[in-house]
This record gives sequence, structure tokens and C-alpha cells, in this order.
Amino acid sequence: MPSYRVQMEILGLRPGNRPEAVLDDAVTAIAENFHVDDRQVDVVAGTARITVRFTVPDSSDKEEQELAQMATAAAHEAVDRIAVIGRYWILRRAGGRWLPVAAPS
Repeated sequence: MPSYRVQMEILGLRPGNRPEAVLDDAVTAIAENFHVDDRQVDVVAGTARITVRFTVPDSSDKEEQELAQMATAAAHEAVDRIAVIGRYWILRRAGGRWLPVAAPS
């Protein structure tokens, strides 16, 4: 099954929310429809970044990317309720590399 990951910069929390809820809510949103393989939080150049790695069912490249975009949109919506999101992107595993996929519009 194709592996994807979504990464989001987290610029701050909305009032009344816990930091750990950001990653938890992103994972929960994606896990409603897809298998979550891994999750992590990093700090890159002073900015928090969450990463959720997940798989989508085998299909055509176009359909797989649409599913990855759907998963990303769900995670973005969930995280946006509790945190301020900066840049975000989707990557697809191809061999030993992660290649960019267009984000949902």
C-alpha cells in the first residue's frame, strides 16, 4: 500500500488547548479512514512541526493522491480548530525518497 506523510508547521495554540492535542487530533482525523503508520513532533528552525505517516489503499496514482489529499484536509481541519497552522505539505514514498504531492485546494 502506498505510504504518504503530511507535515504541518504549528505556529501556536489557540486559547484553552494543550500542545499534545495537536498531534493527537491530526492522527485521529487521518485514522478515521486510513492506517496511521507513525507520528512525530519536531522543532525545525524554532518552529514546531508535526508529521503523520499513513497508508492509502492501492489504486491508480491519481486516486491514491486524492485519498492522501482527503486525509490531509481532514487533519488540517482538525488541527486548525486548536492551533495556528503555517505551511503544510504532503509527501509520497517512492523507493527510498519522499516526493511532494499537491496539497488540497
